[in-house]
Amino acid sequence: MGKFSPSVGAFARRWLIGGIKLQFLLSALSLPILIAWGLPLSIMSVVGNLLSTPFFMGVLMLSSLLFLTEMLHVPNSLLCWAIEHLTVIWHYLLNLSTNAWLIGFGAPPHGISFLLCAAIAWGLWYVSNRYKISIIWTSSVAMLLCFGMCFIFQYQFAHTLEHFSCIKRNGKRLVIDDGFFVHKTSYKSPTRYKIKPLLYKTFGSNHIYHWHCTYAGIRSLRALLVVLDDITIDEISFGVIPKYQNDVWRDALQALEEKCLATKTKLSTPERFVKNPKQKDKKDTHARHHQTRAMG
Repeated sequence: MGKFSPSVGAFARRWLIGGIKLQFLLSALSLPILIAWGLPLSIMSVVGNLLSTPFFMGVLMLSSLLFLTEMLHVPNSLLCWAIEHLTVIWHYLLNLSTNAWLIGFGAPPHGISFLLCAAIAWGLWYVSNRYKISIIWTSSVAMLLCFGMCFIFQYQFAHTLEHFSCIKRNGKRLVIDDGFFVHKTSYKSPTRYKIKPLLYKTFGSNHIYHWHCTYAGIRSLRALLVVLDDITIDEISFGVIPKYQNDVWRDALQALEEKCLATKTKLSTPERFVKNPKQKDKKDTHARHHQTRAMG
């Protein structure tokens, strides 16, 4: 038993150091590509990958045993209990994640990103073989250099979508929505897989100071309800509003006002917005009635 403990400790130590080295190496090599795609980097990625390996191995092993016991008609209630609890623990750990762990950087053009990836790969190989420096240190230096270059390229290149633009004006991040959601059948997918990567590419963050919607149609209002779930916005303003504001449009605007209150977002209400058009119509009718009687 005395000989077994040191071997287990040595194995755990080698596994931990090997996992950290592999994580740093993969992070350094994939970082330029992730930035080019507009994906942020998580500061907890090393811890997450170290935890995911034993969890996945445990789930795969228990699932294989469960399959064999089902084939052989052997009672397997204990295996089902273990898999269920492993799943609960894994979901609990995933729910601990927050957007504060994500770090974004401005993306250079794709050509520069791929050249940077090739340069990092060659540099890691050359330094590790020539100077025998630990892969952890070389990978850390490579990632710092990559961060520095991406910080230099931040705001230098325009990344746009159709009917959607990102602008830096007076040191503030401005977004102009020129009908981006008008022809979209879904709001969540374009927000998560098109707008958020675009914001990370351009600003290195998904925190927007001013979101300007050129036309406050009902689809744009409903889309903003979804956008506020994934993107932090300080102020929302509108350009043109519909001439006829029906009950559906008013309900959407009211829902957006409540959402802005919950997320502490300033909502600039359009000047031509009539808060109670029915009362206004009654007042106009009453005024016209008095004017008719006076003329009569």
